[in-house]
Amino acid sequence: FTIKDSDSFKHGDKIRALMKKLHMGKLVQVMNVRTSFLFDRINFIDNFDDSVGQVNLKNTISIHL
Repeated sequence: FTIKDSDSFKHGDKIRALMKKLHMGKLVQVMNVRTSFLFDRINFIDNFDDSVGQVNLKNTISIHL
């Protein structure tokens, strides 16, 4: 699914819950997304904290599992 700008904080809890399930067994690519609407089919997560499963979302974030 794809989360864009205004939806980022709204869906933050959903993403955190998802990443808590995944962070034990999967490598998560961490990148700073500075420009919106340019990314697709790439895992973009801004400031993922693996120890607590926190994800801070900015701009456009596409997560394909």
